Amino acid sequence: MAAFSFNAVQHEATDIGAPTAKKYSPIPEGDYQAVITDSEKRKTKAGDGEYLLLTFEIISGGQYEGRRIWVRLNVKNKSPKAEEIAKRDLASILRATNVEQMQDTEELHMKPMIVSVVIKPASGGFDESNDIRAYKGAAVEVATTETAAPVAAEPAAKKPWDL
Repeated sequence: MAAFSFNAVQHEATDIGAPTAKKYSPIPEGDYQAVITDSEKRKTKAGDGEYLLLTFEIISGGQYEGRRIWVRLNVKNKSPKAEEIAKRDLASILRATNVEQMQDTEELHMKPMIVSVVIKPASGGFDESNDIRAYKGAAVEVATTETAAPVAAEPAAKKPWDL
């Protein structure tokens, strides 16, 4: 606990409807280059499981650069299916960042990867939001362009003195 003195009566509260309160709409579906900027392990609301909360930041995407997407991976859950999905996603993230094994989630921070972003429809009182459906290595995207078959050079034109 941190000692911190504060009197709310002396300050104006933030009005949710005020123009200063920013509300972001989801970014369009597509592939974006991103990095994990923050990660933490948390207990589930029920207290019977754990999840990894990963913060992804878009690092190239024009007007969407700097936008964040949060992903929860249920690494310990009473649902074996939820755990399996989380483990598959985590394996994809490790492969995309060229990390074979990790001891700490910070090993994944600031390593570029390509994320496939989708829009999750509004439900349960929450607005529509973004989710990440796939993770790919950023180097793979670059390598496929650079390693494309070279264009064959045209044969040199004959010189006028060559008959």
